[in-house]
Amino acid sequence: MWDFEGKDVDIYVVRKLLTRYPEYFRNRVIGRDVYLTLRLPNPWAETAEKKVFSQALELIPTAYDVAREFYGDDGIKGVFQVILPLTSRAEELVFTYRYYERVVAGKAFLELVPGMKVMDVLGSVKPNTIDVIPLIEDLNSMLGIGKIIINYWRFIRPSSIRVFIARSDPAMNYGLIPAVLAAKIALNKALTLGRELGIEVYSIIGVGSTPFRGGT
Repeated sequence: MWDFEGKDVDIYVVRKLLTRYPEYFRNRVIGRDVYLTLRLPNPWAETAEKKVFSQALELIPTAYDVAREFYGDDGIKGVFQVILPLTSRAEELVFTYRYYERVVAGKAFLELVPGMKVMDVLGSVKPNTIDVIPLIEDLNSMLGIGKIIINYWRFIRPSSIRVFIARSDPAMNYGLIPAVLAAKIALNKALTLGRELGIEVYSIIGVGSTPFRGGT
């Protein structure tokens, strides 16, 4: 997880990984065998970081170009997954998905000068779409995770979805036992809904050792 949420992270991370550790990444293809997943700031909740949301998404096409050159393969995935923290509504996920699709990737088709599109100067912008992973952190959203998933599915129709259930903030805010129970309920609802919709649900849970996940 490459965390843009309040962190000063290196935007050239993919280039540096591939150039410093070429043998490792020749044998472990980024985007297939190992994944670099961007954690965005939530522009609805973290107002001072709103523009970083856009900056982080702009990293993805550059990472793709670097990986394509390294592997010599146009079909490479590179970086294609992002985590949206503090997710409370499906609309936030849909906005993130469409912002990338229409603003970041879609700008390639803009004609800024007659007969000259952005892609004619900067090249194509890939990947065309991304996977958005909701990070559910508050109690109401954890208990209402079904509504978030199904409304996102109605707009985007993904074949699979990853859901990230928080543990540290719920434990800090509600206590250890309520956080454990809420996480179990959220995971059960997500998996049950996935079976009903006919999509694969891959769960992530943010557990860790004490005292950082609610221990004393």
